[in-house]
Amino acid sequence: MLGEDPRARTNVNRIVPPNAHEYALINNPLYHALITRFFEKTGVPIVLNMSLNENEPIVRTHAEAISCFLRTDMDALVLGPPLIDRQRADFPAAYRKRVEA
Repeated sequence: MLGEDPRARTNVNRIVPPNAHEYALINNPLYHALITRFFEKTGVPIVLNMSLNENEPIVRTHAEAISCFLRTDMDALVLGPPLIDRQRADFPAAYRKRVEA
């Protein structure tokens, strides 16, 4: 989760290869900005791509991703430009902890 050293993760589907950063700069500036900001904050120049699911098929839609986020202990969820962060002051208090389905 947020704050962990991602190099310690073992349940990793794919690690972004070094040349992906250059590819993202040209083809996906938003993703490039995410990688860059993550490096600035953590000193780790990678972003891990993990399956987003909780004992169910991998999510396919924004609605499924939000549902999964609310039922787990994830700290934040990025859906393109929107960032959903449980720690923000304006995040509804009822959803700060995992919500049972």
